Amino acid sequence: MSYPQTQLLPRTIESLLQEKHDHHQAGQLLDIQSGDQDAYNVSSPFIYEGKEYIFARLEARKSDRNTVSVVLEHNQSGSWTAVQDFDPLPLQDPFVKKVHDKWVAGGVRYYPDRPGSGNWETHIYTGNSPFDLEPYLVGPYGMKDVRLFPMNDGRVGVLTRPQGKVGGLGKVGIYIANSLDEVNAEDMTKAPIINELFDHSSGEWGGASDAYDLGGNDGYVGIIGHIARRVYNPQTGRYDREYYGHSWVLNLGSLAVCEESILACRECFPATEAKYPDLGKVVFPGGVRVENKRNVVYCGLNDVAAGKVTVELPFAVPEADT
Repeated sequence: MSYPQTQLLPRTIESLLQEKHDHHQAGQLLDIQSGDQDAYNVSSPFIYEGKEYIFARLEARKSDRNTVSVVLEHNQSGSWTAVQDFDPLPLQDPFVKKVHDKWVAGGVRYYPDRPGSGNWETHIYTGNSPFDLEPYLVGPYGMKDVRLFPMNDGRVGVLTRPQGKVGGLGKVGIYIANSLDEVNAEDMTKAPIINELFDHSSGEWGGASDAYDLGGNDGYVGIIGHIARRVYNPQTGRYDREYYGHSWVLNLGSLAVCEESILACRECFPATEAKYPDLGKVVFPGGVRVENKRNVVYCGLNDVAAGKVTVELPFAVPEADT
């Protein structure tokens, strides 16, 4: 297995969009039965004891407070409904992954009443099933979107997302722990940064949602995430936030990036309302599932809804993740 050499410098969203030929893939919205609350920023779907589930962020339309993450079951009718005997987690933007013999789930714990910015942490839970989770680890204060993934040799990959002095608006870091027991917050703060992602000089940032060990002599990882920017809106005189589904392949030895691409734009999905006026072009991927031999990315949309869309990937998602 080998991949071409990287571009060495971060690619901009504009340059990546020029290579995306189909901006209007036939994405569809998920039919989530969540009452008067919005369900969005879903995880990858997963199968447990023969049934299909997904984690989702649940909250009121005009509030970021009292957010919880719930588990939804996929019904025969095609809709998704909350699992009643699962205690919601007090987290935003949930994720779930089978890491060797443990289920790992988590999300962002937000503290709206604390002063300053960056008042959040990634909380991670583990268990023998996705419905029997216990608190395991709290990531560094001010760091969203920490993700864990299994390595083929039994180790554990850790993706980080520093901001501020180290990461600016948002970069991705990565390191490999010998085991799940050795994953800790201190090492997350020291994780090497992937400098070939996200052009901060253009005001762009991003993060990772899921990753897959691709193996190979050089050690490659396929990663799904988002890339984002602010764009001036002359109609409002303000800047709108634009988020795109994003993927790339990483060489673990050199931290070189290749096969970088935009997976999905907001135009790939049916129209929905937005939580706030500046969030009308938001695609926030949770991960990939193989369906009918095609790669399907599940995403949050505009901070109010969720959808899925078939995409092309430069790497194969392992069967265990389907």
